[in-house]
Order: sequence, then C-alpha cells, then structure tokens
Amino acid sequence: MGCGLHEVNTLLGKKWTFLILQELYHHPQSSFNQLKKAVKKPTNKILSIRLRQMEHEGLLQRTVLQQHPLKVEYLLTEKGGELNGLVVAMKTWGAKHQVTPSSCPETNCNSCQRSEEKRMIVNI
Repeated sequence: MGCGLHEVNTLLGKKWTFLILQELYHHPQSSFNQLKKAVKKPTNKILSIRLRQMEHEGLLQRTVLQQHPLKVEYLLTEKGGELNGLVVAMKTWGAKHQVTPSSCPETNCNSCQRSEEKRMIVNI
C-alpha cells in the first residue's frame, strides 16, 4: 500500500486542479466555458484534459445536457466536495504567508479572494 500523501499528490498535484475544485464547490453545475472564464489561464485543451482526469478519479461528474450543440455541465461528487477543507486550508495558509507575488496585477482575484489591502501589504 502506497503512502497516502504520495497518492493525494499524484491525484491533486496537477496544475489547475485546486482552482477547478474551488470553482465547482462555489458554483455547482458549471459549464466548460464558465470554468474556463473563472479559472482564466488554462488553454481549452489543458482544461479539457484536467476535467477528464478529475472525472476519471471520481472527483467530479460530467453530464451531457444537450448533444447538438454539445452542452455539458460539471458537478463535484461527494469525494470531490470533501476536498473543500483542504482548498480552504491552502488559501488560508497562502494568505497568512502572503505567497502572492508582488508583481501580481490583480486587486480582487476570483481565485484567491484577496482584498486590495492584502495586495498592498504584499507590494510593500
């Protein structure tokens, strides 16, 4: 039996996974385009790959709502929803230790919800 931490890292250590989890936790039943807009940076190909991987691992459920044109929604499974505590802990740790780079131009990031005041502290 492998190390639990190693297995979790393999499962969740891929780029964009935590942002997708956070978005689906706060906005259940999101479409691909809604996720793309919220997460902002991944290409369509990378987001598609990540969503398929997360579905394969049982973290989210993909439901086809319409075939032509294709309309799909994503929803966290119970297994995926249980990761919200970990996502919150990581956000809290990041805010406490001010891990946002001073070069970050955002003042109210959807991903981290940091306030203008926090950004100013980081930039000093």
